[in-house]
Amino acid sequence: MQLKQIIQLMAEHHVAKSTDLVGVRLSDIHALEKQFERRFPATYVQFLHLCGRSAGRLAGWASLYFDDLKEIAEEFESQRNMTQSTQLLPSNALLISQHDSHFDYFLCDGNDDPEVYRISFVEESLHCMRFANSFTSYIENLTLFASNNAMSFEPFYIDDCGNIHNENLSITLPMSE
Repeated sequence: MQLKQIIQLMAEHHVAKSTDLVGVRLSDIHALEKQFERRFPATYVQFLHLCGRSAGRLAGWASLYFDDLKEIAEEFESQRNMTQSTQLLPSNALLISQHDSHFDYFLCDGNDDPEVYRISFVEESLHCMRFANSFTSYIENLTLFASNNAMSFEPFYIDDCGNIHNENLSITLPMSE
């Protein structure tokens, strides 16, 4: 399934309307690629460009979006240090999501739609497994999970200035002096 079809699936399953999708400029994505010293897979770049800041209820309480990537890496290191794990990610890995002590990543190895792996820190041990056959199937599965999830998450996004927006609420952060 292609990413555009998954976005249509999000709408069909009431996970995200087109107005819930907020993307990231390609120049910002390329700047982050330089910062992480990795070329992101094409499907991931497309995902970030179309809905890298918000995709309705897709992520629930998980960290999944563009603005979360640096914090996910920091949280992974914190978890790894707390468990005193010597397990390191492959040098070309990119952590893309985190929920509690579960971290999802793929390898930036030239594959345009890479497999997604999950590392879980459970009871002071580390478990790693292949989580999805491709990034697009990962997003498709997240969509189906979000559509079946009984918990309701209000779609929102945070703009470049840190302001929070959704259909019923807008919280604007004060400007620093």
